[in-house]
Amino acid sequence: MAGTEIIEAFQTPSRRLHAKGTLGFHAPFLQVSAGTYDKIEIDNSFKAGILALAELLALEPDYPHAEFFRKELIVEMSRRGPNEVFLIDTVRKAIKFDIEIYGLREPSQITRRMICNACGNVNPISQFNGCISENEVKVMPTKDGVEFSAQVPGAEGYNNTCSVVTGRVGSLMNPLIFARL
Repeated sequence: MAGTEIIEAFQTPSRRLHAKGTLGFHAPFLQVSAGTYDKIEIDNSFKAGILALAELLALEPDYPHAEFFRKELIVEMSRRGPNEVFLIDTVRKAIKFDIEIYGLREPSQITRRMICNACGNVNPISQFNGCISENEVKVMPTKDGVEFSAQVPGAEGYNNTCSVVTGRVGSLMNPLIFARL
C-alpha cells in the first residue's frame, strides 16, 4: 500500500493487486504473554498502537491536500481485531482505495452486464451497482476503440451518464477499460 510512482514531478500512490490475490487489513495489536504488567508498560503499549495509526494518517504524496492512505480504510481496519480483517474483495473496493487490479484475462466480447458493472463500480453516489434497468447501453465506435454509455443512478434522484471506453494499449494488446461518470 506504500507503493508510489512519479508522474510529472509528483509522487502518487501506485498500488497493484493480482486478481487472484488477497489483501486484508486489521488494526495494530499486541500479543501479550501471560504475566503481570505495570501501568507504564500498558501505557507504552497503547501509545505504540496509536502512533502506528498516526503514521498511516501522516503518509502523504508530494502534492498538497492528498490522502496517501485513505481515512475510510484506516477507519475500517481500526474496527478489526487481531483475528478479523477488512478485505479488498471487490473491484469497487479496489477502485475506492486506489488499487489497480492486474492478471485478468481479456474478454472475448464486451456485454451489457460488463458495462453496467463497470459503471456501478465507479459510481460513488449509490450502493446500486450498475445501469438503470430500463435504459439501454449505447454503443459508439471511436478511432481507438468503442465507447459504451448508459444511465446510472445519481444524487438526489438524478441520473448520470456513465461512459466506458475500450481499446488497445500500445503493443501489449491489453484491453483498456476506462469508466467515467
